[in-house]
Amino acid sequence: MAKSIKEVVNLIKKGQWLNLKLITANTNQKTGGSILSVKCRLARANFMKNDQMQRAASTGIIRPANHNENFTLNVQLPNSEIITIHPLLVFSVDNERVI
Repeated sequence: MAKSIKEVVNLIKKGQWLNLKLITANTNQKTGGSILSVKCRLARANFMKNDQMQRAASTGIIRPANHNENFTLNVQLPNSEIITIHPLLVFSVDNERVI
């Protein structure tokens, strides 16, 4: 059965590991359009490694992420890397189609 975008966002926000297939997009670098398959979960501060938190704290620069404005989510990969995704560009969750 196909999932809606709302269902996808709710699944990601639960914090469980998911297998996503999505189309990449980076408006800042004007790149993207390739298909990316990733295992990920929602990135939260308690999931981050200490060195990532220390780097963020050491810069002293705190800026709002604007996730609601840009409709993006930060997700954590199994290697602890954090990437930003656009839920609208997800077309498969755990091998189920997204409509």
